[in-house]
Amino acid sequence: MGDCLMATLKINGDTSGYVELVSPAVAGSTSLELDKIVVEDNSGNVLVGKSAASKDIIGAELKPDGRINATMASGSPLLLNRKTSDGDIAVFQKDNTTVGSIASKDGDVAVGTGGVGLRFGQNNSDQLTPHSMTTNSGKDAAVILGSAGARFKDLYLSGGIYLGGTGPDNLMSEYETGTFTPFFSHSNTTADIGSSYGMQTGVYVKVGRLVYFAFDMSANIGSTAGNVAYLRGLPFTPAADGRNPVPTMRDFTCVTVPSGRIVKPFVVASVTGMHIGSDSLTNGAASNVSAFNSSGRANMTGVYLADE
Repeated sequence: MGDCLMATLKINGDTSGYVELVSPAVAGSTSLELDKIVVEDNSGNVLVGKSAASKDIIGAELKPDGRINATMASGSPLLLNRKTSDGDIAVFQKDNTTVGSIASKDGDVAVGTGGVGLRFGQNNSDQLTPHSMTTNSGKDAAVILGSAGARFKDLYLSGGIYLGGTGPDNLMSEYETGTFTPFFSHSNTTADIGSSYGMQTGVYVKVGRLVYFAFDMSANIGSTAGNVAYLRGLPFTPAADGRNPVPTMRDFTCVTVPSGRIVKPFVVASVTGMHIGSDSLTNGAASNVSAFNSSGRANMTGVYLADE
């Protein structure tokens, strides 16, 4: 058998009054006094590894009111180890009723109360997921974040939000607001053919792939040289699937169309802008507008689907 470490019981009779149980730290030693357990009669503290009650002294204290203070020079002052199976590691109660717990789950930790908790890790991945503390399992589509009277303030995300489902069509990947600079152009150039702009402003809101825009510009306009009249400068390239509606015009004096026709600008997928066309009021036949007026204004609002 190995060496047996004997403990020495000392009873101190001075005014401080305590009972000290001392065991040698090394087998065979009888003089090195470590691992002390002290009960101080005058205050009721139970001390482990220390001879005075102070959070600045390394060791542990069991206070008369039930508190435990533990102090270490480095490392964790508290270690709780559950063997073999997953489940509660620490349970918290108020008046003998459980109000919360900390549990282990497949190498992760879950914190919460009853049916509501959060699991940190999700199989050692970088995820934070809803968790049922009652069943120690994931809880899908049941946990509410905030309430009408207790809202979170700001949320910073580097990715998107899935709304109503988990598929790619449920992903809102972006929300953005900003400004852009529209300009007059035509189908044979990407250059600005306007000059002496009186107004040239554009604003947009992008939600996912939908771009809501408004712009107002007026200028002296150069010749289109027989090419199709374009308005360019939209903030995002339109999608190529042809699902872009016709914008709403509020003031559009930059072109003139023959009697019996109506101006019809529409977003073009191949350019970051709009093609100016016209439709017959009698049969709806479309044609291109091949020239701007020498001066005029384009004021409109619209929405289109941006390219992915």
